[in-house]
Amino acid sequence: MTLGENAQTSRQYAKAIQYYTQAIQLEPNQKEPYLRQMALAIEKRDLTTFKRTISQLEGLEHSLPLNVYITYAQLAKKQRLYNDGLKMLEKAELRHKISKTILLDRADLYRKLNNNAAVVKALNQALVLDPRSINVLHELATTYIDINTRKSIDLFKKLSMYPAYKDAASSSLGLLHIKLYQADPGPNNRNNLILALGYYNGYYKKYPQSQEAKEMINHIRTLLEA
Repeated sequence: MTLGENAQTSRQYAKAIQYYTQAIQLEPNQKEPYLRQMALAIEKRDLTTFKRTISQLEGLEHSLPLNVYITYAQLAKKQRLYNDGLKMLEKAELRHKISKTILLDRADLYRKLNNNAAVVKALNQALVLDPRSINVLHELATTYIDINTRKSIDLFKKLSMYPAYKDAASSSLGLLHIKLYQADPGPNNRNNLILALGYYNGYYKKYPQSQEAKEMINHIRTLLEA
C-alpha cells in the first residue's frame, strides 16, 4: 500500500493529497496517482483538487468518462458554485458529444441562477434528443408556468395523457387557467374559470383531503357567482 493510501485509510486526507502530489511529481505519466487523488477529492468534496486533477489527466490525453464531469458539476451545485459547474459541463460537451445528461444538469444549474431562458433552451434540446422523455416534458412544463402560461398549458395537457402525471397535470392546469383569468378578469374570460373548476374538481374527487384544492374550488365558485 502506498503512503498516500495509508494516509487515506488513516483519514489523514491532507497528508494523502500531499503524498499523491509527490507521486505525480516523481512519475508524471503514471495515471494511478492522479486517479487516486481525484477519488479522494470527490470523497472530500475538494473542488480545487478535483478540477486540477481533471486538467492534469486531460493534459496526459487520458480520456475521462462523462460521469467525472457530471460529478464535478453536481458537487459545484451543492457548493453554490453554479457558473463553475456550467464551465465544467462545457468541457464535458467538448470531450463527449452532447447528451441528455449534460443538458439536464445544465438546466439545473441555470435554474439556480434564475436564468429561465437558458433552462428552457437546455430542456428543449434534451427533448429533441429524447422526445419520449416524460420527465423532461414535466420539467419543461413546470418551468414555463411563470414565463409562458399557454405553452405550459399545452405541455401539461400532453402530460395528462400519462397516468403517472395525470394528477399533477390536473392540479397545474387548474392553476394555469386561474392565471389566465387573473391576467384578464371579467365576464368575457369566464371560460378559464370553468376550465379551472373542472380540473380542480377532478383532482379533489381523487384527493378529498387536499385543503388547497378545496379552497381553490370555493374561490372559483365565488368568482363565477359574482
